[in-house]
Parts: sequence; structure tokens; C-alpha cells
Amino acid sequence: MTVRAFIEGNLGAFLRAQAAAVDKGGAKAMRRVTGGIRAQVRRNITRAGFAGGGRALAATLRSRVTGDGADVEGVVYSKATYKRSAGRPGGTVDLVQLFAQGATIRSARGGWLAIPTENAPLKSGRGRGQRMTPAELIASGAKVRFVPAGNRLLVVVRQGGRDVVTHVLVREVALRKRFDVQTAVDRWAGRLPEILATEINRAADASKVLARYGG
Repeated sequence: MTVRAFIEGNLGAFLRAQAAAVDKGGAKAMRRVTGGIRAQVRRNITRAGFAGGGRALAATLRSRVTGDGADVEGVVYSKATYKRSAGRPGGTVDLVQLFAQGATIRSARGGWLAIPTENAPLKSGRGRGQRMTPAELIASGAKVRFVPAGNRLLVVVRQGGRDVVTHVLVREVALRKRFDVQTAVDRWAGRLPEILATEINRAADASKVLARYGG
């Protein structure tokens, strides 16, 4: 096939068509693999016992394919965001990785982490939404007391004539592993050579240049 293309004076076009088939087929194969991993991880998340069936976390999953030829690369990640606050710049965080591996979360400034209870006032004052932080409670004029409770602190305010706990302050929070990611990665990575060959062959079959010389 190569000799025939050379004799006819089209070796350059033939080689470019081959490279294009590899690029196109490689990208398509990697999109199939990363899409398969993403779908399997989403199913694992919805079965992990999260509130709301894990639909909110599953919806943050994304996949991205970059590169070309033999250097194509696929990435599956989550696109969750956390809001900016004092001492915290805000941005994105890969919650899928955190819950898949487990992690210990500490304050970036070495202080306390505030976990709101159902008694913490909503910022909007009604409906569902973010709850006020202890600093925001103090700024609003609420009389806040900090009560030691072992290695924690309880944030207590007066509501409706009684003391209620609005926040629990801790030094760190441990996230346990909630679902499996590696099994999905291993399953689809094992299928990559077969899928890659299939997609490159399909791209080659669709090429008019390669069809001219017998595929």
C-alpha cells in the first residue's frame, strides 16, 4: 500500500491521512472511555447514601480529552465550587476525589471549622439557603457565647427565650471514603486498546484518501 502510494506520487497525502485517522480515532476512543468512567462513577455516587440520592454531587462530574495522536489524555473530575469568605479565596474543589479517597479537612489558617446546626439563621432570613457563620451572627448583633464541649466549642445564642446551639466548632473534619472510583477506571482502561483500534479503523475506513489505496 505504501509503495503504491509512493509510486503514484501521493505518499505525503497518504501519510497525512493515516495520521489524521489516528488523531480522530484516538480522540473518539478516549471520549468513549472517559464517558464510560464518568457514567460509572455517577452511578456509584447515587448509590453511596448521600442526601438527595447524591444527584447534586453526581451532576458536578465532568470529563475532558486533550492532546492528539498517541498522546491523547482523558480526565474525569468534578466541578464543585465553594464560596469566598474571610481567609478563604473560594474556587473549585474536586469533591469526587475527596469522597472517593477520604480526607481530613482543616482550617487553612489553623483555626476552627464551624459546622452549622438547624438553629443557625439563614442569611436570607427565609426558605432554603446558606446559614450565617458565627462571625456574621456577631456582626448582626446577636449575643454569642462559646461553650467548651470536650475538644469542641459550641456556639450558643438566645432564641425565643431559650439557649440554642447554632454551630459546632471543630479543629478538623474527617471525610470517610464513600464510593469507589478505581474499579471504574480499571474496567475502562482495560478496554482502551480494543476501543482505540476500533475507532482508528473506523476513521481510516471513512477517509477517502486511504480508501483510494485500499484502506
